[in-house]
Amino acid sequence: MNDETPRRLQARRGFFVRYKGKTLLSTIDPIDQAQRIVQTARIFNRTLYVCPSPLLGYGLSSLVERSTEDSAVLGLETDPLLMALSEGEIDGELRNHPKFRLFCTRSPAELCSFVRKTWGPRRFRRVELVQSGAGAQFDRGLYENLIEALERDLAIDWGNAMTLTKLGRRYSRNMVYNLPLLLESPPSAVPDAQG
Repeated sequence: MNDETPRRLQARRGFFVRYKGKTLLSTIDPIDQAQRIVQTARIFNRTLYVCPSPLLGYGLSSLVERSTEDSAVLGLETDPLLMALSEGEIDGELRNHPKFRLFCTRSPAELCSFVRKTWGPRRFRRVELVQSGAGAQFDRGLYENLIEALERDLAIDWGNAMTLTKLGRRYSRNMVYNLPLLLESPPSAVPDAQG
């Protein structure tokens, strides 16, 4: 048997995945195990729930339903073979849901850009990790880097917005205050466009 490609195998209830000599979901009841993990996830407003290596997508529909209207769920994969498995196994209705996206990358910048383009800037206040399978074990360090980059990107984006909010009023007030001084100042040395 070749363990270099992910294989979906029958469990007592549902299916499990075997890949690279490892069992990535429960061989007894992977559906119930994923549902229990999703039920214990903390639900917050404006939260991006990241599910590393979502595999067969067990529990993701429940997480989308439980999450608030201003939150979303991202199935994040780093392995193209596991991504192909997820794309084939995760329900089409869920994949088309506006609060769910499935994305494969190994680049933190690409991940941050994808989240910003998909849901817009400053949509989320926090990132919550919801891990229902063991697929992330192959790239544990990379997943940690991706999540950290996403959290840092959100923090910087919100920090910049708060700075603009606080300084914007002062900037406007100073501009209006300095307008009369503009008439008294000497003309600036603007380079001649013709040479």
